[in-house]
Amino acid sequence: MKKLFVIGLMITTLLPLVASAEKVFKPLNKSTMMPIGGRDATDEAQVLNVNPDGSINVVFGLAPGSAVHTGIVNIPLAGPADRVQMPDLSAAACTIQAFSNNNGSVYVGDDAVTNKDGVKRGLELAPGMPYNDVSIVNLNLLYVATDNINNKVAYLCN
Repeated sequence: MKKLFVIGLMITTLLPLVASAEKVFKPLNKSTMMPIGGRDATDEAQVLNVNPDGSINVVFGLAPGSAVHTGIVNIPLAGPADRVQMPDLSAAACTIQAFSNNNGSVYVGDDAVTNKDGVKRGLELAPGMPYNDVSIVNLNLLYVATDNINNKVAYLCN
């Protein structure tokens, strides 16, 4: 008898919770994005939205007084010893993304980074690929190299 009472109590308790959750967590209708979890440079949970084409929209909040900086860096040469220093920009975190129309990969690393023909290849970014949540004090500590002339990267820092 005691087991039946406990089971009945559980059912009467859980059913309203399930109904309440369905009201709170309604699926998005006609949504073009799929939310997935992510973390920012302060390890705070953030929402990332992946679009049907595979691109990502990052939704984040900034601390009062902080600013977002964006820019584009052209990589004019493509030899194993050719690299470009990123701009002098104090930051807490940055995202670097290879342009989607690049002709080949770009490589992110330190002042000795090379392209695929060198010995110190950095983090390889295929066209359109981002390198997210780079915790860094200044963007100019990073360099980029490429396999093909005039490839570009974009950056977003806060």
